[in-house]
Amino acid sequence: MIFIQLQKKINIPKRIRLSVAQACAEFSALDDRAFEAMKENGFQNLAQVLFDAGRSYNNSSIQVQDILPHPTTISRNVVTIYEQSKLQLAEI
Repeated sequence: MIFIQLQKKINIPKRIRLSVAQACAEFSALDDRAFEAMKENGFQNLAQVLFDAGRSYNNSSIQVQDILPHPTTISRNVVTIYEQSKLQLAEI
C-alpha cells in the first residue's frame, strides 16, 4: 500500500499576499523581467531557499543583502555547474 502525504494549503494573510504581489511587480518592472519569471523553477527555488534561510533565523533581523552572493560568486557557480554537467554527459 502506498501512502501519499497531502500538503495542507496554508491560508496566507491578505496583507502578505499583496506585499508579495507588489514585490513581484516591482521585480518585473525594475529589472525588466517577464511576469512569468515567478512561475519558473529557478526563481521558485531561489525564493524557497531565501524563505528557508529567513525562517531559520526567525529570532534575528536578517537583511537580504547579507545573504545574496556577489555576481562574481554566482558566475563561478554557474561555471562549476556547467563543468559538472559536462562531465556527467561525457559518462553517458
